[in-house]
Amino acid sequence: GCPSLSLPSHLPPNNMSSAKPLIVVIGATGAQGGAVARALLASGRYAVRGVTRKVSSDKAQALAAAGAEIVQGELTDKASLLKAFEGATGVFGLTQFFEEGADEVAQGRTLVDAVKESGVKQFIFSSLESPSQISGGKIRVPHFETKTEINAYALAQGLKPVIAYLPFYFDNMITFFVPRANPDGTYTIAFPMGSAKITAMAVEDFGPIAVALFDEYDEYAGKVVGFASQDLSGD
Repeated sequence: GCPSLSLPSHLPPNNMSSAKPLIVVIGATGAQGGAVARALLASGRYAVRGVTRKVSSDKAQALAAAGAEIVQGELTDKASLLKAFEGATGVFGLTQFFEEGADEVAQGRTLVDAVKESGVKQFIFSSLESPSQISGGKIRVPHFETKTEINAYALAQGLKPVIAYLPFYFDNMITFFVPRANPDGTYTIAFPMGSAKITAMAVEDFGPIAVALFDEYDEYAGKVVGFASQDLSGD
């Protein structure tokens, strides 16, 4: 008779495809999307398709060199998202409030609709909680409230996303709140927080967290998950 053949344990059984699960990363050339894309690639367990408006940018080309597929897409163009989502297991999505003329809720609805129509099984949405809800309407922060609306829309559409609440980024201190030089050689950070503490993390640290969420997606599907590294004061 023919000798038996023992396959190495790392090979898929029954000659199944060994292709890695494909994760689509929205905003792959941005700070948060870039961190997620790099961490997914570094894990060695996922294929990455990065969605960006500028496929020829230096950041897009760097991701391509690291092994990602780069495609053009817009949160205002559902057709481009549906094309980007073809064959994907999961999507990491975020929306943009601060761009001039942006309608973040409309972006979110388009993203959610594309995820639903594509049948993608895993969806992580980078979001924020509602200060208005927490404070009983006393405090309203627009770019938080818009994301809360998107959360509600996704759930109303029957999706079970992992809703990720990220804190303030340490990185903001060298981008949005750049220290100002004083005549005496000292520097001032203009950040009026008094003696309060702010919850923060480095944006790059979210990358491995997103990988873990995709790894254990079923455990967190439909849940809100918050992250932070430290509570820091100005002292």
